[in-house]
Amino acid sequence: MSKITDPAIQQAIECAYEKAFEGFSGMDSAFELAQFYKEKYPSDKLEQANALINRQIAAGATSGFITKIGGLTVFPVDIPVNLVSLLFIQTRLIMAIAVIGGHDPKDVRVKALALSCLAGNTAIEQVSQVALTKVKFLDGLIGGTKDAVLVASTGKIAKSIFIE
Repeated sequence: MSKITDPAIQQAIECAYEKAFEGFSGMDSAFELAQFYKEKYPSDKLEQANALINRQIAAGATSGFITKIGGLTVFPVDIPVNLVSLLFIQTRLIMAIAVIGGHDPKDVRVKALALSCLAGNTAIEQVSQVALTKVKFLDGLIGGTKDAVLVASTGKIAKSIFIE
């Protein structure tokens, strides 16, 4: 596999942001996701955001477990499936929280803040790579746990920016 480059990561982030607007492969868009939680918990934005974050933590953990076991990659840019999946989950989460908080994710200022939420997880991602082993099932458990922590951290950052 070739080295993941900054342009490839930027392309993956832009793709994730675009797919979060549209929805992806049977998954709701950030707007639809936000609307679901707004209807389910109509009186409290923090409750809406917390319920959303908890659900997306489970999605991140599942995605991390499944994709880390197989060592799958997405072509042609050789970005691991897990990175693309996790970027989509995190980006959609951030955008949905922004919508819950009354912000427009299409606004370039909101997009810049949303991307800063992703940047807050860089250190966690780098440290977690040290923990990965060659045992596929154990890689899956570690990957799922790591991704759940990343999603939780992203949600907390987004909530502090867009709601609290």
